[in-house]
Amino acid sequence: MTDLISRPRRPTCTCIPTPDLRAALTEGRQAARSDHGVELGWIFDIPGERGLAAADVTLDFLRDHAPEGTVALGLAGMENGVPRAKFADHFAQARALGLKAVVHAGETTGPDTVWSALRDLKADRVGHGMFDTDLDREYRLITDLAGLDVAGVCDLARAGVAASYAPDSLRKDLTDRIADIGSTPDAGYP
Repeated sequence: MTDLISRPRRPTCTCIPTPDLRAALTEGRQAARSDHGVELGWIFDIPGERGLAAADVTLDFLRDHAPEGTVALGLAGMENGVPRAKFADHFAQARALGLKAVVHAGETTGPDTVWSALRDLKADRVGHGMFDTDLDREYRLITDLAGLDVAGVCDLARAGVAASYAPDSLRKDLTDRIADIGSTPDAGYP
């Protein structure tokens, strides 16, 4: 299965009406399956920096309009100043709907945010999770507890640790420590 990440429209957005968004996602998923043999799963992200109101919009969308193949609630956006734990109720409600949790954490804030994603939001997968490479034991434990999504260049550049890697060690470090190197949607978000 290939997961695609999206965000439901904001209440003030007049671009695509919610029923049309759901229909387009459903049609696209069916076409991917029939035309290419690809099974898509939808993850709908809360833009964390927009707070609990945005979390409410996302959860309402999932409750009332989730297209077929929706697999998870996500939490993305800025990490600094956006404690992961404040979204615990939203993730509990999503779990009650049968959804998994995919939480961006540790990209710019370090391991405490990753631990919060695991402990407070019960993350099934952590997006980014890149932090100080001196924390190797802790890093390996975290990757054993949950899946890890990585966008290597993005993670290193944003985390400000790229300069600490010798040119030949970056590839070895990523391939040794992370079995699946995936991509995240950050480049597509404003």
